[in-house]
Amino acid sequence: MPIMIFHHPLPFKDNPQGGSQLRPYKMKAAFEELGYEVFLVAGTGGERTKAIRTLKERVRQGARFDFVYSEPPSAPIAVVNHDVLHPWLDMGFLRWCHQQAIPVGLFYRDVYWRFDVYKQNSTLSKRLISIPLFWLEWLSYRRWVDHLFLPSQEMAAALPSPWPPARYSDLPPGCELNSNTSNAKPNGQLDLFYVGGVTTPLYDLTPMLTAIKGLVGVTLTLCCRQDEWHRVQSYYLPYMSPQIKIVHAHSSELADYYARADLFGLFRRVHPYLKFAMPVKVFESLGYGLPIITTTGTAAAEMIQREGIGWSISSPKEFRDLVLNLQAQPDQLLHKRQLTAQASKRHTWLERARTVADTLVNNRSNVN
Repeated sequence: MPIMIFHHPLPFKDNPQGGSQLRPYKMKAAFEELGYEVFLVAGTGGERTKAIRTLKERVRQGARFDFVYSEPPSAPIAVVNHDVLHPWLDMGFLRWCHQQAIPVGLFYRDVYWRFDVYKQNSTLSKRLISIPLFWLEWLSYRRWVDHLFLPSQEMAAALPSPWPPARYSDLPPGCELNSNTSNAKPNGQLDLFYVGGVTTPLYDLTPMLTAIKGLVGVTLTLCCRQDEWHRVQSYYLPYMSPQIKIVHAHSSELADYYARADLFGLFRRVHPYLKFAMPVKVFESLGYGLPIITTTGTAAAEMIQREGIGWSISSPKEFRDLVLNLQAQPDQLLHKRQLTAQASKRHTWLERARTVADTLVNNRSNVN
């Protein structure tokens, strides 16, 4: 059985909440499904130290590992773990793997810290600690990581410093294949679903709420965290209407909402930071066969258009016109749903793991 190393400098969650916890959990399971024995370097600093010691001993005894796949958090490892006793443990581990000619692939989650919104949403004292650590981690990756995986190709332009094009590629989230029991509804009724952030300026949903207000036979179920909604509900109040329902469901409760929906609504104001983002919820909805309505000018919109799994629009008027057209011609929606179901098979977590393995095993072949 082939063996790979999965590096994740946090504990794995049995019931992951949100994309940052879900992704490593799903990727680990996908590597196992692909047929790999997964050697974990994960958990607390003490747990990672013990795992690294065991790993080095196995290598000394002749064990051969095909590659390392690393999923660090979006914040500096030392900050996330409050782990001042092990600040360079993980960088030293990646260096050792590189020196052992074990190909190292790393998923670089985002570059939030490079944008003004990070400055606006964090204190000066936090930035004085975190930004130097971000740079130190990045410089370590430049030296010890063989291949960088990004949420989208577009993110490469926002990296802290240039990265060789031959050594990076996109690795967006994956999906699980689920059934969707929603059928064509009488009288052109359309039920939209959105789940995700609602805080401004990053996740401003006023364009979608504006478009839906007053549409006959159209509903939107908007799912978000309760504390977030309490902070922003006064901002959204002028855009609310009876056909918009606010819910606060958790991940295990979302299946029913996806299954009842006809469309996934991701129409919001475009923020520069989000132009290259690939939201986990786009792929979650893809797994349920839900066509997506999103905003033009983002990496997600380009993927949705390329795959034929939805529509990208640029204004509330275009949103309204699209929805009215789908109400009048339900066969268009049915056709999109068929395309979405077909596309979902190309975007499973298993396919993401296969992409990583193929890329890094090929890297080893090139080195050897």
